[in-house]
Amino acid sequence: MADKKISELTAITAANTAADDVFAVVDTSSTETKKISRDELKTAVAQTGAEIKAAYEAEANAFTDAQFTKLNLIEDLADVTDTTNVTAAGALMDSEVTNLAQVKAFDSADYATAAQGTTADAALPRTGGAMTGAITTNSTFDGRDVAVDGAKLDLIDDGANNYVHPNHTGEVTSTADGATVIADNVVDEANLKVSNAPTNGYALTAQSGAAGGLTWAAVSGGSYSDSDVDTHLNTSTAATNEVLSWNGSDYDWVAQSGGGGGGSYELVSHTTTSSSTTSVVFDNLNDDYITYQLVMNWDLGSAQSNRPNIKVYDGATQITGMTVHRSTSGSQTNGTSESIIELVREFNSRYFSAVIDMWGIGLTNKPFQLLGHGYTSSTSNSICEVGAVAAPASGVTVDKIEILSTWSNIPAGANLTLYGRKSA
Repeated sequence: MADKKISELTAITAANTAADDVFAVVDTSSTETKKISRDELKTAVAQTGAEIKAAYEAEANAFTDAQFTKLNLIEDLADVTDTTNVTAAGALMDSEVTNLAQVKAFDSADYATAAQGTTADAALPRTGGAMTGAITTNSTFDGRDVAVDGAKLDLIDDGANNYVHPNHTGEVTSTADGATVIADNVVDEANLKVSNAPTNGYALTAQSGAAGGLTWAAVSGGSYSDSDVDTHLNTSTAATNEVLSWNGSDYDWVAQSGGGGGGSYELVSHTTTSSSTTSVVFDNLNDDYITYQLVMNWDLGSAQSNRPNIKVYDGATQITGMTVHRSTSGSQTNGTSESIIELVREFNSRYFSAVIDMWGIGLTNKPFQLLGHGYTSSTSNSICEVGAVAAPASGVTVDKIEILSTWSNIPAGANLTLYGRKSA
């Protein structure tokens, strides 16, 4: 083999070497040439992975484990996060958001969703905008209960206003509620709706079909006046201190003397009614007098039904079961179990007067007796004689009498006087 330069030698490869090939090795330190087989060479240069890795990493700019870990954390096709790349990706940079804190604090629970029934495009606008459909609430609007206010509005007529009724003064007065009241003592003839012109002495009567339902008409028995009562009671013959008495056919005035040893009459009580009343009572009566005499007279103002009567009591208990005898003229009747003593019954009279004598008042277990005469201004039943007896009852004492007029009240101005006569 001719001499060749090293650069002219054939390169060694796995394909052109054999296990028993020997390689020359020049030891430059001793200027000698040595040999080494392929396998020996392979063994001499063989290194572990760790040795190779350590040797590599010792080199400048070597690729380290830290760099490898960092590389593994980068996603495929990752790009640099800058404004250009973020914008290109359709996102926003923090610097582009003016309310970054609110955006970062976003909580989906604070916002309605389509599943909850209202989305942003259907939400109530904060200002302005039109609403469609019904609006309901289970609370109030601005502190007002819509259901209550709505019910109130339903009761108000269209076009209604807040009208306050003015107050009126004079003959007809009113208050702010609109109620009008006729003032006292102002209704006169001019204010009445009557079918005809008035005539002095006529009375106002009900007349169906007449204008206003009222008519001026002559009073039945209207010629009977106060002077007629005076004539009937023979007041022209009365002297001072005399009392009215019945002589069997007419009234007569006699001296206040019991006669035959009896005592004189004394005034027990007197009442002149100031207004119309249903009854007049004389009570707390006792046995100071053997005889009580009741004198009465009144004017009803017009002819009408008139039924004066008397009730007697033991305290608050009315005496009943009395035997009463009346004159038989007209409609006067008798009774054997009466609770009232009817003095007269008249359907068309104006004036009434009576003189009544009573015995047994203030006495216990004694009979009560009454005898008297009643007079009215009409021609029928003008005079009625009355007698009554209440049989004695154990423990009963008559100490109160009540005068009533059950068809027409006792009028204002009625005179009722009670006298008593003591024993001699």
